[in-house]
Amino acid sequence: MSETLEPPPSDSDDVVGSVGDLISLRDDQDEYQILAVPVRGGEGWTYQAQSRGGSLRAIKQLRRPVGAGPEWPPHAEVRRWHDVVEPLQTEKSPHLVRVIGVFAGPPPCAPNTRPASSARCVYVVMEWVEGSTLDDSVREGRQPLRHLVRAVRDLGEAVRVLHSETRMDGSPTLHLDIKPANCIVTRERGLVLVDTGTMRRAGEDADPRRPHTPGFVAPEYIDDPARRPTTHADVYALGAVLYFCLTRGEVPPATGVDGASAELRGVLRPAARRLAVPLRTLVPLVVGPLHPDPAHRPADVATWMHDLERVIAARPVTAAVTTAVVVVTAAVVGLGALAPSDAPPESAGAASFVPFGQTYAPFDAKQSVDVLRIVPPSGPERFEHLWGMHATGPPVCSSHVEFDVTLGDEDRSNGFGVAVAPRSEIRGDQPAGSSVQYEWVPASVPGGPNSRVRPASLPGGAWNGRTARVDAPDVGTRRHISVDAVGTSMSVALDGGTPATFATETEECGVAAIRVWGTAALIENVRVGPAQ
Repeated sequence: MSETLEPPPSDSDDVVGSVGDLISLRDDQDEYQILAVPVRGGEGWTYQAQSRGGSLRAIKQLRRPVGAGPEWPPHAEVRRWHDVVEPLQTEKSPHLVRVIGVFAGPPPCAPNTRPASSARCVYVVMEWVEGSTLDDSVREGRQPLRHLVRAVRDLGEAVRVLHSETRMDGSPTLHLDIKPANCIVTRERGLVLVDTGTMRRAGEDADPRRPHTPGFVAPEYIDDPARRPTTHADVYALGAVLYFCLTRGEVPPATGVDGASAELRGVLRPAARRLAVPLRTLVPLVVGPLHPDPAHRPADVATWMHDLERVIAARPVTAAVTTAVVVVTAAVVGLGALAPSDAPPESAGAASFVPFGQTYAPFDAKQSVDVLRIVPPSGPERFEHLWGMHATGPPVCSSHVEFDVTLGDEDRSNGFGVAVAPRSEIRGDQPAGSSVQYEWVPASVPGGPNSRVRPASLPGGAWNGRTARVDAPDVGTRRHISVDAVGTSMSVALDGGTPATFATETEECGVAAIRVWGTAALIENVRVGPAQ
């Protein structure tokens, strides 16, 4: 799937498999046969393998540290790998490789033989993605430049998903080895980012042993390999891949790019001519992510992607966004009362709500007296940000929120639901604080499918299998929801039943926020006041 075919180094502590060998996972279950020479990478070796049932898989055998004993890997390290790949097991982005799981098992061995070593190996099992690497496509001139730029746009989408709190289980995930050799160009899915061996959750310490690919590692990590990685590292690599494509195989200077220098303009001028776009349009797309100061790189990959889309499509991005919203509105079935209304609240006693999330994409969010109508986006960004309405007024530390909710005709193969953050703060057009979610969990999530109530910390909130939760009545039916929050306690009751109570980390003060995802919502008889 990526990189160069090479034999494994002779001084490795690992036993590396050969064509025809078997890899057995889960105590001799899920047996795979190696079909091709292993691909050597910085974190280990990748095999093309076939299961007993005939499914093709990419299996990454993670490299053992030199001198590791038979107790390797420690439990904490296995838990960390599971935490990294867990969100990728249910994430459906076409531009990210789908991960089956992480397993420990014996080394590869020939059929009808015993493993040559008793040491455990750690394997990451992924789908096999058929296609050519972006590295090969660029160096061999297989694709027009506009197609290569479109592939980088797909890569940006993959990075945006990885960096999303809501799609990555409440914590952004860092790839940390983005390069053309780890990008597969396919007919059906466009570019797919592969190789999860270097991934880490945001906030984790650096791994000084992690290999760096010259040209695609940010300059701050060249100066200090032990520096704690951040999302800025992936943004730099994203810009480096764009530079690689625009220059037909060149890598940016190791010190990054500071400003639109004459040298940079000269390097990019041929690409601007081939793309038929002004040079002044192309230069900022390269200068931004490759800036030597991480603080000056784009903080919002989505905005950078939209600018790149203008280069590809030569049409205003706003037209595409507007079209998407029209499609969302037209697709809502069974909620005729959801037609947009511009009427302001008619009663001074009704709580006043305003939308949040419109900074990221326009969507329908209207209030008429004590009725809220919310139609969140349905495109790729639907799980990227939070969408809904929050109450106006001074913050409170004791809050009661109740309403009746009817959700639209939902797609039960995906998650959907409604949530209340009774005392949230609004930060950058997103609510932050503790919330309770009443949601449908699809079959793709461990334990699904069913309806559940659980706590979530915003602006994250994506499903976490270890989070406390309570089974609940079907969320697809009209329900009455009542939420109270006081001190460090937050409770939710459905249809007047027994409340489920959850503890918050701190005593919060803020305003009520109601968010919706996966479908449209009609929220009626809204009441906001002190906790009861």
